Amino acid sequence: EGKGEGEARVSYGYYEGGVLKRQPTDVAACRRIREAKQVLQVVLQQEPVLLQHVQAVTFTCNSTQTECLVLLIYAGTVPEMGDQSGQWAAAAQRLQARLGPGAQVIGQGKRCRCAVQRDWLWEERVLQDGRRLSYQTVQGGFANPNPTVAAATLDWLTAICRRITAAQGRLHLLELYSGNGHHTCALAPLFAHTWCVEINAALCAAAVQGLRRNQVGHVSVVCAPCENVARVLQRRWGRRCGSSGSSSSS
Repeated sequence: EGKGEGEARVSYGYYEGGVLKRQPTDVAACRRIREAKQVLQVVLQQEPVLLQHVQAVTFTCNSTQTECLVLLIYAGTVPEMGDQSGQWAAAAQRLQARLGPGAQVIGQGKRCRCAVQRDWLWEERVLQDGRRLSYQTVQGGFANPNPTVAAATLDWLTAICRRITAAQGRLHLLELYSGNGHHTCALAPLFAHTWCVEINAALCAAAVQGLRRNQVGHVSVVCAPCENVARVLQRRWGRRCGSSGSSSSS
């Protein structure tokens, strides 16, 4: 925010209608993020190498509040960030220790990104059928911010797919824009084989880890644009239907 008497002053704010407004540290979505904001405010004033050129900070917490990601976004490049034995890395490690168990600190500048340990956290969903599923939520990737709605959606999709497979037998499932496998882990056990398609390589890697952690098999993770996969399937379906044009089937 500025400097006075040789020491940086740190405060939080947000933009509303193009106007920067100050935000108290006790305003946050959950207890874990409130605590992280308070710790970060103190540590940034003690660690100039972390504070210099900071443009923004984001916080991500899982629904059980056992893990929290803190992303420091810097203006321009930060050469020290790529040096694991440098001052920035050492200060980031101290910050992560101060944030407590389950905390992860990430720095991001222009063409550079560095995590003290990792840039993802584990999320958990408990379904009505008794399954407890775990997922890797990647910082910056698509996430399901409302855990109650996310679990209810999985329950609804599971019930629908169970009715379909009960009537038509073991089918194959094609899931487009599959992300980190949030739906895949819940639905794949209901099908003979599942193909999930996602263009983001980091989310594909998260999906693979989630499938392994949940012991879900018979799944192929395809890292490709969905439109490319759709064109391949369209050609195959067209040949099966004896037509070179588009075709549809129920």
